[in-house]
Amino acid sequence: MIAPQNGRGDQRKKEATFLFTNAVPQSGVFNSAPWNTCEGRLIRWGQDNCAFQGTQSVRMFIVVVAIPSTFFGPSETRYFGESGFSDYQHDREFPANVPKEMWTAACCTFQYKDDGRAGTKSTAFWRENVPGKLPCEELKVDEMEQRLKRREITEINLFPFHNQCRDENNYISLP
Repeated sequence: MIAPQNGRGDQRKKEATFLFTNAVPQSGVFNSAPWNTCEGRLIRWGQDNCAFQGTQSVRMFIVVVAIPSTFFGPSETRYFGESGFSDYQHDREFPANVPKEMWTAACCTFQYKDDGRAGTKSTAFWRENVPGKLPCEELKVDEMEQRLKRREITEINLFPFHNQCRDENNYISLP
């Protein structure tokens, strides 16, 4: 999942983010206001905390989780086309489920140029995928994993090759 803002300055890169394989049905007000704001803040977060003057070998890892509304049972199930989610009517043979919740976790690793020390920073946020302008809730990576686990989602390790991402001392909130 890549936000269109990540292709800034290059229209082809922006358009590539709208491919179907990179699409999750979202409420228009959710996507154009709070989620878009958090995605933009994540870009600034990466620039300020990972790819700043004095770092090298920067690697950024971003995980986006969309939890389908069907996961929460029939009373929560929503489909693309239902009131408040789009102007389109879903095709009964090919319904597109609208996720109830969206989650993003990010972690970067880098080296300091002056002494070669390794650095790691992480952040996470989530929000219910509903119309409205409530802000995203920020979390630490380990908090996000615990919340997902409480949702009865399988044991999860968002960054299996970088355990430092889970270290709460490496957490930095979004700007």
